[in-house]
Amino acid sequence: MFRVRASALVSGRQPAWCAGYLSGLLIGTEISANRHQIGNEPVPLIGSHVLCALYGQVLEMAGAAGRPVDATAVVLAGLKAARDAA
Repeated sequence: MFRVRASALVSGRQPAWCAGYLSGLLIGTEISANRHQIGNEPVPLIGSHVLCALYGQVLEMAGAAGRPVDATAVVLAGLKAARDAA
């Protein structure tokens, strides 16, 4: 985080660059920290198209795969399951 702040101050990096850099660091750290839990099956990716694409890229770099899942379909399925369980 300090590197990003310094880049913004010293190198004139724009907020969009800073946000993207931090996002990459967080995604990379998350995948790296949990790589031992990721099996051979594709990891379901639920979220925006852009974010899922980033996670997919990092998963590929780590030797795994991602599988985008429609967020609306997941929410509707969860709501239906909750209604049926009540």
